Amino acid sequence: MTSPASARANRNLVQTVLRLLDALFWSLLLSLRGVLLLASRPVARTPTGIAAGKTVLVTTGRQAKTVHVIRALKAVGATVIVTDYDHVSASAVSTACDHFVVLPALDVGALDAWVDAFGALLVEHKVDMVVPVSTINEALFLGVARDRLAPKLPHVEWLCTGLDNVLRLDDRERFSATCRQYGVPAPASGLVTAREQVPPSSSQPHGIIVKRMESSVNRDEEIVPVAPGAPLPEVVKPSPTDAWQWQQMIRGAEYSVWYVCVNGAVTFSACYVSQPDLVHFDAVPTPADVDTPLRALIRGMHLSGQYAFDFIRDDESGVPYVIECNPRASSILETVSCTPLWGEAFFGVDVSARRTTQDVGFVYHANCWPWTARTEGYLSLADPLPFFAAEIAWPLHAIQTAGLGDAGYRKIDVNICKIIIDGPSAPRNIGAFEDASQAAKLTVLGRALEFVDTVYIDAAVPNVAAVVAVATKASCTPLLFQLGGVPSRAAVTAALPPIQYVATPEDLGALVATSELVAPTRVLLSDAASVVLGFDAELTFLAPRSPVAPYTYYRIPLRRLKVLHVMGSCTSKYYETVSAYYGFDCIASTTDDVRYEHVVGYVHLTGEWSVAVGKDAQYMREKAPRLSLAQALATFESLSLDLMIPHMFDYAGLTAYRSVFTMLDLPTVGCSGEALALSTNKARTKACAAMDGVPVPASELLRRGDKPTMPLPFVIKPTEEDNSMGVDVVREEADVPAALEAAFRFGDEVMVEQFIPLGRELRVAVVETPAGGFELLPMVEYFLPADKPIRLSANKLTTDSTGQPSGFAKTDRQVPADVDPVLKEKLYKMAMVAHRATDCADYSIYDVRVDPAGEPYMLESCLYCSFSFRSVLVLMAEAAGKKHPQLFVEFSERAVGRKSAAVAARARGGAAPQEFGMKALGRTVGTPSLPRGPRLQARAVYPCEHVPRLTRERAAGEERVSEAEPKQAWKRTG
Repeated sequence: MTSPASARANRNLVQTVLRLLDALFWSLLLSLRGVLLLASRPVARTPTGIAAGKTVLVTTGRQAKTVHVIRALKAVGATVIVTDYDHVSASAVSTACDHFVVLPALDVGALDAWVDAFGALLVEHKVDMVVPVSTINEALFLGVARDRLAPKLPHVEWLCTGLDNVLRLDDRERFSATCRQYGVPAPASGLVTAREQVPPSSSQPHGIIVKRMESSVNRDEEIVPVAPGAPLPEVVKPSPTDAWQWQQMIRGAEYSVWYVCVNGAVTFSACYVSQPDLVHFDAVPTPADVDTPLRALIRGMHLSGQYAFDFIRDDESGVPYVIECNPRASSILETVSCTPLWGEAFFGVDVSARRTTQDVGFVYHANCWPWTARTEGYLSLADPLPFFAAEIAWPLHAIQTAGLGDAGYRKIDVNICKIIIDGPSAPRNIGAFEDASQAAKLTVLGRALEFVDTVYIDAAVPNVAAVVAVATKASCTPLLFQLGGVPSRAAVTAALPPIQYVATPEDLGALVATSELVAPTRVLLSDAASVVLGFDAELTFLAPRSPVAPYTYYRIPLRRLKVLHVMGSCTSKYYETVSAYYGFDCIASTTDDVRYEHVVGYVHLTGEWSVAVGKDAQYMREKAPRLSLAQALATFESLSLDLMIPHMFDYAGLTAYRSVFTMLDLPTVGCSGEALALSTNKARTKACAAMDGVPVPASELLRRGDKPTMPLPFVIKPTEEDNSMGVDVVREEADVPAALEAAFRFGDEVMVEQFIPLGRELRVAVVETPAGGFELLPMVEYFLPADKPIRLSANKLTTDSTGQPSGFAKTDRQVPADVDPVLKEKLYKMAMVAHRATDCADYSIYDVRVDPAGEPYMLESCLYCSFSFRSVLVLMAEAAGKKHPQLFVEFSERAVGRKSAAVAARARGGAAPQEFGMKALGRTVGTPSLPRGPRLQARAVYPCEHVPRLTRERAAGEERVSEAEPKQAWKRTG
């Protein structure tokens, strides 16, 4: 009999031999890789393909499927960096791999350090895209990395989802709920944390199956079937820290379907029958009745990356029940890796029509050539070394490093490079990732409360003390409430605010509406309260919507909002440059805000588009790929944008381009294209305003060949031009022909306008308030010399020798202007009437001339703002105490909220009364105006009841309110 000492000596000897063999063989492979790279250098070609010039980082390099991803990316021109957690990795010796990096171990206790190291890697290698081929543990780490690093590295594309979605998809019970939400067939199921919670097996026709939530491999002791009437096996021991799921037993064949998707669009997929040995992956057609609902789920969750869904087709009903999701790549990938140029799928190209399949096996498992006709999973004659690394080097290394002499194991799976050991799976400390997910939401919440005075917090939200601390740090007053029940003192500590009992949603709405009248107010709901108010079961952040129905809200996502900035010009280089100035200033003003991800849509003079994230003006003008309008629209659709900010100042940009995004149902800040089409025609704008009683200078409209009949002096201006282009004051008859000729250069219509003697030159702006009223912002006064009594283009922008904008002109102005109460009353009424008369939304700005007698005249309307720190509306708001970028934040939230309210209304069956005909308003798009009805003063300078209104009907969300007031011209008071 061998003594314990001899046994240990023998094991040590074996380990020593294995270690030497491992080191020698690995060194040989690395040397051979160097030789192959040296030999291929003379025939190296410049990369071509969709990914040429891009650097892609791929993770978990030892797996067969990772090697196939690397080869596919290399085939479409990418530079490929591969990571792993051990130096012995199949990808490390692949000639398709440009760089190989060993990452720190996946230690939850060092999560922050891991994310920092990953971020440093992205910066060092100038990575453009991350393509994970992950284990589930790595998927969780990458979810955290994406959430934290994406705001800092906006140019990096992530072919994976954020931590919230990883948890939602990986957690079996959350995933079942998600399936039901998107209409994906799923078995009856439930979460259990104690044996008593498991329902009787006889409650389901074929019994139940219980699964440990932490299981990562199909182990017998963690996935336990229970026949009808049979007792629950003792191995099933759920607890609050080790939860299980029960699921209705489905009898039938099990399959797995795998997708590559980019921004919710599927670009590649395959399906196979699941085999117990985990090494056979033979493709079968993807059935439509499971493919269609899963694509709806992918689209609804805006997923990017690789996802595998397991489903069982019920033998009796034929229903394909989806049982779980693996938010990572699937081994079926090897079976379809022979598809030509399939790496394009990672760049948004649908390659499904090219799909080609092959039967795959592995030499180590003796299920491929020369034993069968299957293709070896790793072997490629053009890239041979990964085969030897996987089949020889990795098993040697794994056995000697894992010390498996004393620990029994089921098998070594070369395909996924995993040693499957008997016994329960090691816990993954999901709680740490739940905390990280909550922390990410709290970070966004902190910024969202930056300009808010009061927040009502549901006492049932997770970690309510942390939420209160975030609100307090943001200088926001936190108030706790509980909806629909007796307050529970156990829910909070004495250090937190007292809980206020609120019986109904209407009571909560009234409470919030009253608070909103005093200062900006928000609401944060727990899962349960969200459902009561008609939202999804998740943390819900709300802004009060309208005093007409005070219990309705705008929903504001507690995540990064994708904001599209549309800039450029298809008209002139001048307007292209002006647009880029303001647009990129706007992005720079908010680039450090964790709430926003900025996407640039750039229109070139050719009418082509460029779309990019995190790029500057020079790149967008000179280097960005050019797209047709159709391609650009498809790109916008795929990006799942939340909001559009327009920065185009030419006529097409103000009108047609805005209307395109209304058609796409993308919320837009500011006026519609229709309102801008009116405002850009100075004559029509003034006519509409004058009909409602707004004082305007007398004018006449001329076409080519017409002559002015008005007495001198007068102002000549093109009717459809901006930035005071073509504008001139004419005092002498001899100067009229030259002034007309200059103005007609910009169009076929010219307006001759009564010259108002210079008293004061003001810019006046109003903004709509959440309560349905208006706020008059502090005004800007421009001080003009007597010899130059009007503002011309040179007073606004400087130009270079070619006539293109080169900067902003020095301006003699004052913000806020000193305006007495009498004049302020006149200006307020003028702006309110003009805002309504021209059907403005969100805000409007007016150029106003005040004559020496103190009477104001509206000269022009300005219905656009880029929210740059230079924008006049921003300057006015700052004078009112709204620190930049508060105005951008408020209008962004309101625009996103309008759409969320409309979507919620449709989901609840609410709609405008007219559901038919060309003017049906059952679907709210674009930027609907505020609801009509009784109005409350909400931090406005004046109550808006004094403003006359034309009879109109408008739709906003689910409400449609009509009112009528007699039209009357209000009298100016001196």
